[in-house]
Order: sequence, then C-alpha cells, then structure tokens
Amino acid sequence: MMEQNRRSTLARRVKPAPKLAIRRQLSRRFRIVLFVTLCTIGMAMGGIGYALGRGMVVFGNSGETDASAQLQRRIDKLGAERDRIANGLNASESQLAIERSAKEQMASQLKALEMENAQLQEDLSFFENLLPAGSVSQDISIRRLNFDFVAPYQLRYRMLIMRHGKAEQNFRGNLQLAVDLASNAGRSTVIFPEKNSPDTDQFQLGFRHYQRIEGILKLPEGSQVKSVQARVYENGKLRSQQSANL
Repeated sequence: MMEQNRRSTLARRVKPAPKLAIRRQLSRRFRIVLFVTLCTIGMAMGGIGYALGRGMVVFGNSGETDASAQLQRRIDKLGAERDRIANGLNASESQLAIERSAKEQMASQLKALEMENAQLQEDLSFFENLLPAGSVSQDISIRRLNFDFVAPYQLRYRMLIMRHGKAEQNFRGNLQLAVDLASNAGRSTVIFPEKNSPDTDQFQLGFRHYQRIEGILKLPEGSQVKSVQARVYENGKLRSQQSANL
C-alpha cells in the first residue's frame, strides 16, 4: 500500500511535458523560417515582376511609337495625295467653267454673225437685182415697204430706201408717211412726222447706197387704216414714193 502511494507521489512529481514542449518549439521555428522564406521569395518575385513589367512597358512604348510613326507617315501621305487630287479637281472645274463660258460667248457671237450675214445677204440680193450694170442714174427707190399692227392703233413700218447707180456723195433728205384713215367722222389723211413733232429726227435720211428705216406710228383711236404712202424728199423735192394698202 505504501509502495503504491510512493509511486503515485513520484508520478505526480515527474513532468510529463518535455516531448510536447519540443513540438511547440519546432513549430515556432518552422513558422519563422517559412515566413522569412516566403518574404524573400515574395520580394524576389516582386523585383522580378517589376523589372519584367518595366521592360515590357519600355519595349511596348517603343513598338507603339514606331507603329504610331508609321501610321502618321501613312496619314500624311494620304493627306498629300488627297490635296493633290482636290487641287487637280478644282483646276479641272475652273477650266471647264472657263471653257463653258467661252463656248457660250462664241455661240452668242456666232448667232449675231449669222443674223448679220443673213441681213447682208438680203441687202446684197437687192443690189444685184436692182442696180443695173453701167447705170449712171441717181434715182431713189423705196423697196420692201411693209406695215403691220403691233398694238391697237400702233402701226409699225419697215422699208429699204436705195440709191441706184454710182454715187460719189451721200444722199441727204427726209422720209414722210401719209396714212389714209377712215372713222365715223369720214376719211382723213395724217402726215408723219407731224409738224413740230419730237420724232422728226427718225425720219431724216442720210446714206451713200441704201438705208433701212423702221419705226412705230401712233394713230388716232377709233380710226381704221386704209392705205399708207411713203415719200422721199430731197431739199423739199419729191424723189420717190411708194404706197401699200392694209
């Protein structure tokens, strides 16, 4: 009994934790070493990553700079080509506008020349038919006497006054129109130009070979034209006359 008590007393005195204490000490050292190792590896990896990242950025910026420069050169080239084409197009449009304007002007001039030529041909035919070869007559004739109404009581007259034979001096005279009218008051004759009329100048004649005359007569309202007689005077002397019925 006493032996058992002794053993129990000894068992209580002996510390049973040396093995457990060793395990705790090893676990703490392992954690410290592991932490330091991990920090070292982390710092190394961070440094390597930073270096690699910086290198990639540098290389990337260099590549992007080269690509951007190439694109800029391409854009500049395309812009220059666009400007060249635009300038050529503007020049072509300006040239076309000039040519179009010149063509229109030439067409207008050609039309005027054709009208003038037709008029000259008409006058020439009169000369060829009415001027006898070798004639020395100085007679005056009225040709192509024509009258038509352009408005109520407005009568337009046209005629060609010619000088036959050779002429060394200009003919000087005046034209007179005698209009035979009918109205409720009876028949009457109106002479144009009227006395002291401001239109006297348009009835004056002055030519070497021929003169074309045209104008408009204002007639009394309510009158009716029966006939018109054209007369050519030289120094108050009647040189030629021609009548037309309407």
